[in-house]
Amino acid sequence: MVFANGYAEVELKKDQTLWITGVPAGTEYVVEEISDNGDYKVKSVHVNGQYTGNVATGTVAQFLIDDVEFVNTALGEGDLVITKQVVDNQGNVVNVAESVKFTMEITLKDSKGKAVSGTFQSSLGEIQVGQDGKFTVALSAGHSVVVRGIPEKTQFTVVETNVPAGFEFVEKDSSMTGIVDVDMGHRAVVVNKYSPVAISGTDVKVLVSKEITGNRTE
Repeated sequence: MVFANGYAEVELKKDQTLWITGVPAGTEYVVEEISDNGDYKVKSVHVNGQYTGNVATGTVAQFLIDDVEFVNTALGEGDLVITKQVVDNQGNVVNVAESVKFTMEITLKDSKGKAVSGTFQSSLGEIQVGQDGKFTVALSAGHSVVVRGIPEKTQFTVVETNVPAGFEFVEKDSSMTGIVDVDMGHRAVVVNKYSPVAISGTDVKVLVSKEITGNRTE
């Protein structure tokens, strides 16, 4: 094995072991898995039987052997929940007619930045994610969509592409990016502020009717 500027890479298969000999005592080392294999993740790392998280670190000691063990596990699947909320100027949630739709474009990428595509089940039915990792959903205020079976560690970005007149996007109250977790899933919340549009420069007609009941004729 050749080290350049103190750095070297090596590939190992399942159950393979690498021995590195001749390292001077007192040398500090860091071992980290940088595999491009998108189907697995590091489950645990141990140095001489001691758990060290996802990275192995240590110092070579005279006459001793450091045993570094990496354990991998297959990636799981998680859910992505996208919720639409509308608030007033005071931040209170308001009800909006279901006919008012807000369109959002969602982009999915794996941990290496490669687009995640395929067919996924959702609370709105099947969703087709293109080769560019993008798909769109249209939601009414107060509604959500749950997209199931997304590979763990998938990065998502939500962009609102259609904001109806009278509404504006509230960035500080929204959660538009994140990473899908197999245990907790992830929720993206898109918030809009409702500001009634003033009517000016046109005539407004109001129809008023009068009805009298009873027998009094005075």
